[in-house]
Amino acid sequence: MITMASLNINKIIKITLCITILLCITSCKSKDNNTNTPNKIDVSKKLDEIINNGPPTSSNPYDYIESSKDTFNELLANPKETFEYAIKDLINTDAGNGLKSYIEALLCLKINTDFNYDFESAPDYLKNYKKYLANTDNNFSDYDKYTQEILKNIN
Repeated sequence: MITMASLNINKIIKITLCITILLCITSCKSKDNNTNTPNKIDVSKKLDEIINNGPPTSSNPYDYIESSKDTFNELLANPKETFEYAIKDLINTDAGNGLKSYIEALLCLKINTDFNYDFESAPDYLKNYKKYLANTDNNFSDYDKYTQEILKNIN
C-alpha cells in the first residue's frame, strides 16, 4: 500500500534530481563560454578597425582612437596580447607604419606604465624605449623583459 508520505518523498527526489541536472547543464555551458573568451582577441584586426573607421579628413591618431574608442579600450583590456603584438610589430617594422605604428606605440605606453615617455612619433618612442631597456639600473617589468628577448633575438 502506497502512502501519502512515500508519494511526497518520491516527488521530492524527482524534483531534486531535475534541479541537479539543470544546474549541471547550466554550469557546464557557462564554463565552456568562459574558456573561449580569454586570449581570443585578434589585435591586428582591431588595429585595422581603428585605422579603417577613422575620420577620413584627419591624420591625427587621437581622432582615430576617439572614433573607435570601444575597440581601443578592448585592446587595452587585453594587455598581454596587445602589448606583445604591438611591440613586436614596432620592432619588426622599425616603427615605420605611420598611423598604425603611432597607435601601437600609444598602446604600449598605456599598457606598460613603467616606461613613461612623451613621444612625438612611433620611431621616437621605439628609440627611447630601447635606451630605457639598455639601462641595467631599471627595474624591468614582464613587458620589458619580453621586449628585451625580442631585441636579443633580432641582434
